[in-house]
Amino acid sequence: MRQELTQTVRDAIRRAEVEARALNQEFVGTDHLVLGLLDRAESDAAQAIQSVTNREGLRTALLALLPRGGQEPLITGHLPFSPKAQRAVNDAAARAQSAGEDRVSSRFLFQALLDEPQSALRQAIERVGLQPDALGKALDPSSASSES
Repeated sequence: MRQELTQTVRDAIRRAEVEARALNQEFVGTDHLVLGLLDRAESDAAQAIQSVTNREGLRTALLALLPRGGQEPLITGHLPFSPKAQRAVNDAAARAQSAGEDRVSSRFLFQALLDEPQSALRQAIERVGLQPDALGKALDPSSASSES
């Protein structure tokens, strides 16, 4: 069975590309996906994050860690995903399937991104005074999904 992305996740992916371009990057990486999810205040992931920390504070901490390219990307059209970003989306789909869900919600995607070792996300989480495990519990995808 192929897992479909919720509209919220599709919107977050579109936003991730905007974030990547704003940082003059030629690809959408895992950290851009995080920024895209944080931008979707109505998403299950953003609401879970807001329950344990300030979502905007986490976004600011993450942006401070990300590199900025010297010039705008030359790529027209959609930016490609980095291998790690593609792996995170695939992992989120596998998590959804394992949970018996037919759609990949933002919680599944954010959990997959959180599980990436040595990421800027993990550093940003620590900068705002959290431990990744605490955020992981708040993001537990077994919680009922309310997003479309």
